[in-house]
Amino acid sequence: MTALSVQGLNVVLGGRLVLQDVDLKLEAGDFMGLIGPNGAGKTTLLRSALGLVRRSSGTIEVAGAPISKMRQRVGYVPQRHEFAWDFPINVADAVLSGRVRRVGWVRRAGVADYRAVNEAMARVGMTALRDRPVGQLSGGQRQRVLVARALALRPSVLLLDEPFTGLDMPTQELLTDLFTELSQEGQAVLMTTHDLAAAMHTCGTLCLVNRTVIATGTPDALRDAELWRAAFGIRPGSPLLAALGVN
Repeated sequence: MTALSVQGLNVVLGGRLVLQDVDLKLEAGDFMGLIGPNGAGKTTLLRSALGLVRRSSGTIEVAGAPISKMRQRVGYVPQRHEFAWDFPINVADAVLSGRVRRVGWVRRAGVADYRAVNEAMARVGMTALRDRPVGQLSGGQRQRVLVARALALRPSVLLLDEPFTGLDMPTQELLTDLFTELSQEGQAVLMTTHDLAAAMHTCGTLCLVNRTVIATGTPDALRDAELWRAAFGIRPGSPLLAALGVN
């Protein structure tokens, strides 16, 4: 089943065309890496899929319905600097804030909400720190809170924006294993990352993007160096191509 469908997406920001004619499909159970250089529009694509960035044209659907009706089915892990870590709340309350789209701003959280929060904290290994103020967390702990916050929504689609930036290797491995497990459980996972080698190894599919989609396929299917040169604007014989094992 198609979990996320983006068709003919165009986005203009500040008078500049950031995304042009983007088509992308994510099936249930997919773990897709969204790959491209800085300024390629990767974050804009994620935020457009959430309805947070206004699109000039195109359609975005989740499970066959417009995103405007299905936002509660999409979990989002932003880059860490986008969260207010100096806000005086603890880990459990930060994770609970991810349920706002289901609970609303007026209704009090109920048993189902707290159960979802507890499950999400357990999945990222943060249960023991549930009462710790978020301002006292390490970088890796903060990233796990953001992931738990998205999982508390119990989404069918999970969008991850550079989830490994600045993390130590044990935390990267923990989160990689978790994202793989989620996809195996049927959740659709779309992740932007600059760790190209890791994406080639862990993601089932890759989408090369630079304002538009250059190519989509399994890592083995994307061994043509010309595709990577088109996406990243690099010269023939670039060390990046050798590092990725493409030719």
